[in-house]
Amino acid sequence: MKAAAIQLNSKLDLAKTDKTYYTAPNHPQIVTLPKLTYLAVTDKGSPDSPIFARATEALYKLAYSVKAICKADGCDFTVPKLEGLWWVESEQNALEVPREEWHWKLLIRLPDFAQSDQIEDARRQTIAKK
Repeated sequence: MKAAAIQLNSKLDLAKTDKTYYTAPNHPQIVTLPKLTYLAVTDKGSPDSPIFARATEALYKLAYSVKAICKADGCDFTVPKLEGLWWVESEQNALEVPREEWHWKLLIRLPDFAQSDQIEDARRQTIAKK
């Protein structure tokens, strides 16, 4: 969704406008999605670990900083839910591998109108605050 397509002072909610991405059909199917923008952090360890908690907190702080910058520029959005990808680097069943050895990538999707310079400004602001 381009910035020009967003009405000034309206709030984009990707979960409502992109049903293909945010809902699953009753039967498996292959879905082709366009290139999407995410904030992401990748690491290793248990989801109960302090590093996982800090990564989640940092990702949300950055997402809300991007939102504030976009809103100031006239394009507001609802910060989507946190998404996560998990894997192990082992031939074992993932549930048999100790959680401390799990790898993860946490993601928060951004709307198309969030530009790289806005994201970089938000990153600098977020780092400066903490």
